[in-house]
Amino acid sequence: MARGKFALWRGARYWYNKGVDLHRLEDYEKAIQCYARALEIDPEDTSAKSARDDALKKKDTAAKPDISITLSHTPIYANEWDKIELTLVNTGTAPASGITLSFSDDIETRLLRPVDLAAGESITIEAGIRPRAMGKIPLEITARYSDARDWAYEQTT
Repeated sequence: MARGKFALWRGARYWYNKGVDLHRLEDYEKAIQCYARALEIDPEDTSAKSARDDALKKKDTAAKPDISITLSHTPIYANEWDKIELTLVNTGTAPASGITLSFSDDIETRLLRPVDLAAGESITIEAGIRPRAMGKIPLEITARYSDARDWAYEQTT
């Protein structure tokens, strides 16, 4: 192998191997970038093409958390503090960390603390809530959390 071709091959191998390491760590986005760089250097590299295609598929179906929230009861009276139980369930395929709940501006809350949930787990937390207005108010709860890769999610219930 000529010296110039060997240097190109080594450069392509470097990016391919870096992609493989990132692929194993399930950082599919960065792995895809590395495979693409290897293919820029050597467009005929079938192992880089195959690995890139696999990472693209896995990126689309990557594990992620999915939080659902149910309340112990919904009749809540204006200007009165009420203790309510909120059951959080992670129906996703990855753990959720730093789950914080926030309510619409029409609701005042106390005792809400961030929690973590593994995939498939549930937890019931208690919170103090008080509607600020009379009448029927839509109760909107927003859950913010992140996954193991530190990707942020937000869901409103």
